[in-house]
Amino acid sequence: MAKDVHDGLLTPLVLVGASLVDHDAPLLHRLPSLSTLYLANTTVPGGPVFYLVVLRHTLACLSLSNSTSITDDACPALVLLTRLIALDFADITIQMPGPTSYLNTLHTRYLLAPMPPFITSLCIVSILFTAAL
Repeated sequence: MAKDVHDGLLTPLVLVGASLVDHDAPLLHRLPSLSTLYLANTTVPGGPVFYLVVLRHTLACLSLSNSTSITDDACPALVLLTRLIALDFADITIQMPGPTSYLNTLHTRYLLAPMPPFITSLCIVSILFTAAL
């Protein structure tokens, strides 16, 4: 990962298949606007996942799939990422029963694939909200 990232304006970051080491993760704190992070198929160790907590206010999409070095030790950090709307961690080595059962029943708790029509104009939101009451 480049050490000269300093403007913080980067919002998506794709590192799919990258070979990352422990000292790469602290550099993420220099990207306060990062909202999407793809770390699928990387060699990122589980410990550096804790550095992602710095991004808890902006990170909305995180992909860790096929990063087999991520284990149960990373769960406390992942739980703190409360703004995530998409988390992909298929084929990682988290074995804790809580996350596994939660993910297995996720489709019963949330609407995962909403169907149109969608609200596309912010002007009508107040009208719709009043009508819904």
